[in-house]
Amino acid sequence: MDLKAYFEATKPKERRALAEKIGTSEEYLRLCANGHRQTGTTLALKLVAAEPRLKLADLRPDIWGQAVAA
Repeated sequence: MDLKAYFEATKPKERRALAEKIGTSEEYLRLCANGHRQTGTTLALKLVAAEPRLKLADLRPDIWGQAVAA
């Protein structure tokens, strides 16, 4: 799951909790989800560690690609 799908599948309270847990803002995650910002590698790793539905290959296919999706 990428951030756009995550935002579509979750409620604001859940998104705020995730942002708080990884030390960023819901607004910054929204910018990443909508393609206005790119999820950095450190942020992607934090997201995947905090939310198992998110996958590195979906967040940054240019770095991790589909081979790592499992």
